[in-house]
Amino acid sequence: MIIEEARREREIAEHSDGNATTYHDSLGAILQVHGVPGGGTPVVIAVPVARLATKDRARNAGHRFATLLQWPSAIRRAARSQGNSIHSARGRCRMMSAKDAWLSAYVVVQSRPGTWDAMVSIADSTYPRATGELLRGVPIPAFDGGTLALSDPILGRAGAGLVWHWDGNAIPLNPTNAWHRSESAILSYAIDGLIPGHTYATTVELWRTKGTPKAPSLRIGFTATAQQARETIQRELALHELDPGEYRLVLRVDDSATGSRGERTRFLAVLR
Repeated sequence: MIIEEARREREIAEHSDGNATTYHDSLGAILQVHGVPGGGTPVVIAVPVARLATKDRARNAGHRFATLLQWPSAIRRAARSQGNSIHSARGRCRMMSAKDAWLSAYVVVQSRPGTWDAMVSIADSTYPRATGELLRGVPIPAFDGGTLALSDPILGRAGAGLVWHWDGNAIPLNPTNAWHRSESAILSYAIDGLIPGHTYATTVELWRTKGTPKAPSLRIGFTATAQQARETIQRELALHELDPGEYRLVLRVDDSATGSRGERTRFLAVLR
């Protein structure tokens, strides 16, 4: 389940290469990494308040956590052979908001273009609880101004209490990566390599992950004329027509004049 996994086994939060700390209980946290070029990679964190001790629940946003993002050693060696550098970040992160019984925050980690596997861990600074997860295939595109390319689509939720300011834009986040059907998802993404004056067709599709659907559950299309080589787009997606479940979002942008296409995917959950 995207919302909360029942992780009863031990979880490892890796604090440095070859120096792991073992935690015997799970925080039940939800971790997301968004591949966005320039300005750093946002790591979004949600921790259920129910996993905290009673006194810490009362403090809510005052609780502190240690966070870490690392590229695993095997990926590091492969990347070095390609001339790329690998970044990791460690720090203490104060939770910024408490909404819907979740504490949430984000940290921004400097990164290089490429497709990476990322190890993310978050550990409670007071109790021996942690969540660690290997997130595979995080795409960080190279925006060079000449090739049509998309950032990761970021889906936010109004009222979630967390906003990332990137490239002069306010990007709403949704740390739990789940929406009720009555809510709208706020889709944000950047496009690079646009040709001013060209008209681009954008398609957003939501596919059920269960079974083998032959058509998307939701499809939205629109066209727009580019004003500059790089643009940041935001649109609201109404979810009331969807059944509860898990979905794969597919975002495509096409230039019919040149035949160029940019495409990105991501996953989300829809609740009753």
